This record gives sequence, C-alpha cells and structure tokens, in this order.
Amino acid sequence: VVVRPGAEASATSFATGRNPRTAVGVTRSGDLVLATVDGRTSAGAGMKLDELAQWMAWLGCEDALNLDGGGSTAMWVAGQP
Repeated sequence: VVVRPGAEASATSFATGRNPRTAVGVTRSGDLVLATVDGRTSAGAGMKLDELAQWMAWLGCEDALNLDGGGSTAMWVAGQP
C-alpha cells in the first residue's frame, strides 16, 4: 500500500485526519469496487487515508483512488436502495 499525501499539494491533515471518504478501486480480475466511509457522526469516525488504502487492499483492490471526502461525501448508484 502506497499513500502519497503531498503528491497533489494537499494538506497533511487531509491524509492524517479521520474523514468521510469515497473511493473507487479495481481488483486483479477487473471488478470495480465502490466504497463510501461515513464519518464525523455517531455512526462512524471516518478513516485516515492510509486506513482507506489498507481497507481497499483488503477488499481485493490492486489499484484504488480516493475520490471525495468531508461531510458532503456520498455515493448513489442507480436502481439501488
């Protein structure tokens, strides 16, 4: 797992703070993994960027990308509850 906190000039706190996050990943077999992590609520504390990376690897992702974060993070898939 490789996390590059300053690669896109983001603040260190972006990587080291627990925040809501949305990510996408691809498994070795080509399956797409979509994930949203709740945070800043009683339901969840969020994840640090390295925790998200480890979780995506645990889900089987060979490559993954953090898409969004913060209180507005959300994911919606057409036709799903």
